[in-house]
Amino acid sequence: MKVNKKIIFIVFAALAFNVVNAQKLKDRLKAAKEKMNTKLEEAAGNKDYSSEFEGKEFPDMITHIESWNGKTVKSFNYDYRDLRYYFSENVKVEVVKEGDEYKYIQLGQWKFVAEKNPDSDKIANFKGTPGALYFTDTKIVTYYGRSGEEGGVSIKRLYGAKEPAKKVEAEISAYNKYTNGLINADVAAANKERARIAAEKAAARKAKYGLADKDVKSIEVIADVPAKFGYFIPFSYKVVATLKNGTKISTANGEGFLDDYIITTPKRNFNGAIESGFLDSDELVITAKLKKNPSISHTKKVAIPFNSDIRFEFYGKGWYHKRGDNGYDVTLKIKQESHSVTGKPVLRVRLESNASYAPLSEFSISPDKAIIVDCHGGAGGNEDGHFNGGNGGNVRVIKDPSVESFYVDYNVNGGAKGGYNASAGRDGRYTVTEQSVTF
Repeated sequence: MKVNKKIIFIVFAALAFNVVNAQKLKDRLKAAKEKMNTKLEEAAGNKDYSSEFEGKEFPDMITHIESWNGKTVKSFNYDYRDLRYYFSENVKVEVVKEGDEYKYIQLGQWKFVAEKNPDSDKIANFKGTPGALYFTDTKIVTYYGRSGEEGGVSIKRLYGAKEPAKKVEAEISAYNKYTNGLINADVAAANKERARIAAEKAAARKAKYGLADKDVKSIEVIADVPAKFGYFIPFSYKVVATLKNGTKISTANGEGFLDDYIITTPKRNFNGAIESGFLDSDELVITAKLKKNPSISHTKKVAIPFNSDIRFEFYGKGWYHKRGDNGYDVTLKIKQESHSVTGKPVLRVRLESNASYAPLSEFSISPDKAIIVDCHGGAGGNEDGHFNGGNGGNVRVIKDPSVESFYVDYNVNGGAKGGYNASAGRDGRYTVTEQSVTF
């Protein structure tokens, strides 16, 4: 049988043509489906544009700022319920500078002030009442940070060319991440440079004023104590070293180093004041020893006059939308002794309270100075008219028979009532009992 090769070729060509056309049709259907899905996602506000901005390097938005100055643009509010923009008004853009520095951008009634880190030449943002500002050469956007979502933003208003909201959000988030990264790098470099300079200065200061390599003849402690001085009042001191060549190096004025010495003082709080607790004597005793040679030492003693009032606050807080807190209860145990240096009368006082933040304080005070104790109750919130004031705390004084006189200035008043349909807090009581006191 003779085969017609021409017919076979035509058949195969037709089959190949059909296969190619079928693949093209399949590709067209796939592209159309993807396009339709994209449009549906955009219409529903669900499309994720974040991948479009991954790794993108953004120009500083400040490069676009001048092109907006003086323009009047359409503004659109974005409605997250309808997922669409609504025209708001035509707005004039005004850019305000001082010299080369951009100060703020005015969009109609809204002002957005430049926010800049001093360690970077980049403007972190422009911020105002309606959130923050982002702009390119085609659009300006006001937005808020999205609560609970790191880097997330929500559009408030768009000026200029409209774009899908999700795309704008992704662009702003990516820009902020990129720009903040540049700013953080600038800050890190500035911190590194500051640390280098500080280290150089510290090394130079150590070489000039450090005592480890110097011949020290003697040291002296000099106390700086206020005229009214006692417990809970800050004091300071300096140590002056005299070298064998006559040079003096003081720890004051950023010169010498306290860590060249072993120093003991009464227990001090974070303010540099004498803390609660009875002292071994009625003196401020400061001792310094040269660390490299402790045999070189000096002790400074200052008689403490205890001539300042001492105040304690144990009052109840007032609140906006609830009953006022009660004041705390306080007991003062007082005995009298003679000052170990001057021989004058001095009171030893132990204060006990039911406040967890200050259950016990021990201190000395001159009999003619006031122990001020505020235990008033907090005011009730008055917006609804029915929140009662807190009760005043009780102040009880137990004085030893040795006590000739003392002065307690107290406030145990109940808190004010919170409106017409409420009651004021009950006043606390102040009582004095005489009995033997020992500590």
